[in-house]
Amino acid sequence: TVLRKRGIFITLSGSNIDWAYYDDRMQKSVSAKGLLLGNGDRIAVKVTTFPSTEGPYGQELALID
Repeated sequence: TVLRKRGIFITLSGSNIDWAYYDDRMQKSVSAKGLLLGNGDRIAVKVTTFPSTEGPYGQELALID
């Protein structure tokens, strides 16, 4: 499943979920690779930015039925 919505691109394949977008505030492209855990109520995420960010970068994703 692929969702494109105004500046964000989301791909869901099985328990893998990836999303990418451009953050105007940071002036960086953000790419996140996630893995749905349990019954899909938790997610493990690895976030990368381009150009790269020196410190950790937090993301939140609301999973709504």
